[in-house]
Amino acid sequence: MEKTLLKSKIIMKLEENFQQVNNQAMEEFLWQIEHNGTPLIEKLECDFENDLVTFVYKADEEYENVVFIPPVG
Repeated sequence: MEKTLLKSKIIMKLEENFQQVNNQAMEEFLWQIEHNGTPLIEKLECDFENDLVTFVYKADEEYENVVFIPPVG
């Protein structure tokens, strides 16, 4: 697979909804991931061998960044 910048459709929809309805969109998103779990796994268009995996981290306090260190699995 060629290396490309990928963005989750779920996260893009959240960003769009957040701009329109603000906190309600975030609360709905957090409710969904609490009930459905994470990571978010999405099929990639035109790629039947790989999936897009998005890890979601909700902090109790403000952080600059979170580091994810592979390997996973």
